[in-house]
Amino acid sequence: MKAYQIFLDDWHRILIGNYPAAMYFELLVRAAFVFLLMVVCMRLIGKRMATQLTRLEIAALSSLAATGGAVLLNFQRGLLTALLAALAVVAIQRMLAMYATRNEKVNTILQGKVGILIGNGHIHLEQMEKVRLSKERLFAQLRSEGVMHLGMVDRLYFEADGNFTLVQNKQPESGLPILPTTDPLFLAQQVTDHEHAVCSHCGKRYDKAPRQCSICAASTFIAPITQAQKK
Repeated sequence: MKAYQIFLDDWHRILIGNYPAAMYFELLVRAAFVFLLMVVCMRLIGKRMATQLTRLEIAALSSLAATGGAVLLNFQRGLLTALLAALAVVAIQRMLAMYATRNEKVNTILQGKVGILIGNGHIHLEQMEKVRLSKERLFAQLRSEGVMHLGMVDRLYFEADGNFTLVQNKQPESGLPILPTTDPLFLAQQVTDHEHAVCSHCGKRYDKAPRQCSICAASTFIAPITQAQKK
């Protein structure tokens, strides 16, 4: 369509378009076919397509969406091309999933490794940088699990599928507070442990504040808090 053929008051073209009526019926047929094809393919890929997705499943789902969209919006392409492309995606995904199940190296390449974000009461900053996770996001996740300071955490794993797994400390010690600074009233209600010090950067706990943290080399230390609250 040329520029001189476009008019803002041409409501017939804007709402209905310049296609013949039969093409709209074909659009319904294409939409129904693509929808059923996607449902069948997702069923063949596995039950996890309805839950948290892995990298492999996200790639498969994106490929299926691109295949269906191209056929749905381009009337010059036949439905057989969508069917063949979708079957190829499903076959490749199932083959890779099978190899990943049988071979740990393949599984690590496709899915990634489980990372330890917190261990022994302090943050593993190198792992945080590796997975590109901010401390704000980390602390928000811990607060959603009812954690108020790092002394309550034994391990926090960052799973290969992007989920977090928290293992709480059975005998909590005082630790770095993770409460938001925008809530100073609640933070002031916590009991402070003045007999120890924690690194304000990584949360490493010390009996006495050193000049430099042995974990992250930071030089700022604060008093940790305990699990109890002031009455």
